[in-house]
Amino acid sequence: MAFRLSHLSLALSLVALALAGVAIYRNTYEAMSKGFQTLSPELDLLESAASILTLNNNAEQNSDSKLTQPLSPLACIFSAVQGVVNSAIDRERRMGASLIRLHFHDCFVDGCDGGVLLDDIPGSFQGEKTSPPNNNSARGFEVIEQAKQRVKDTCPNTPVSCADILAIAARDSVVKLGGQGYNVALGRRDARAANFTGALTQLPAPFDNLNRAN
Repeated sequence: MAFRLSHLSLALSLVALALAGVAIYRNTYEAMSKGFQTLSPELDLLESAASILTLNNNAEQNSDSKLTQPLSPLACIFSAVQGVVNSAIDRERRMGASLIRLHFHDCFVDGCDGGVLLDDIPGSFQGEKTSPPNNNSARGFEVIEQAKQRVKDTCPNTPVSCADILAIAARDSVVKLGGQGYNVALGRRDARAANFTGALTQLPAPFDNLNRAN
């Protein structure tokens, strides 16, 4: 869009300069032929040139104002997360699958609450990260942390939960890897504690059948 507008701006400027040049040429020619006794500038052509230049300037200002409008808070969040996820997958394509799996492992244990992201707190709870299905297996935690920091830096005073960021990252991974996009509604609440045992009992095992999944 900006490329087409720049070409239109150039064309309008050239037309205005051409009209002004014709007006000046005619005025000079008439002055010379009459011994410089009278000067009768082509007012219509000069006014047309001025009008075109004014129109061109207004169009550029309007275009610039549209191109520099800030993102809405929600759009800012989605854009920030997408940028981090896309960069991570560009560095390592496998990361897309890892982020999808991380979201899946979060949601199967007590819902999509970001509990899988929590570290152990001695004396309080043992997190899901170190539960056998996740320990040395689940990955992508650093990408979610980077996305969280990017949102804080680029979308100040725009609250969003870590669970939401993980959900967005999973969707963006699907799209980045060529899958179908889908809407992600925000509003998930982050867990205040993790469920070590739930990661053992609620996640489906690789050898489970469909009856177990139901």
